[in-house]
Amino acid sequence: AQDHDKNLRHHTIFWSNPSQNPAWLDPLDANTFRQAMLARVDAFTAGQCPPGASCVLPDPTAMTSIDVINEMIFWDFYRNKLGESDFTGIVKEIYDRVKTNLPAAKLYLNEQPDHLCVFANQCAGLDFEQTSQFVTDSYIQFVQDVQADGVVFDGLALQSHFSDPDLSSAPNRPNPAEIVAE
Repeated sequence: AQDHDKNLRHHTIFWSNPSQNPAWLDPLDANTFRQAMLARVDAFTAGQCPPGASCVLPDPTAMTSIDVINEMIFWDFYRNKLGESDFTGIVKEIYDRVKTNLPAAKLYLNEQPDHLCVFANQCAGLDFEQTSQFVTDSYIQFVQDVQADGVVFDGLALQSHFSDPDLSSAPNRPNPAEIVAE
């Protein structure tokens, strides 16, 4: 990326989807789990693989933006491990620590709005417009909650996965990013 004058974006340090976390985290008590999360942040921001992992990381100072924690709204892996009050505390601590260790990087909250209802099983019986509104309202509420907890981030990242390459058949729907920005 640097050789071609391109920015380097990292996706992601943590992922709230339980199936995307290593099994060795499951038996950890809340305090040990919290320490493992912070050790991962320290390793990542130093350009090292976290304990128990094998990976190749770029120079962390080359990363211009980082999706710190992915899909936190409806996935509950970290909430279940830590409890709600410790969850909000660790989210703030993680964002603060990443920003301290990599001050030039832009830090993002990342979500996949297309699938929030599916994961939450809360959109049954809603039409498309109601579903879009539910997702948008959920995201806005989440952003307001983490900001109220003192989490400082530089932006919102929204991702999508499309199984049909022909998007011409997709309904004309409101863009959640535009609604959240308002």
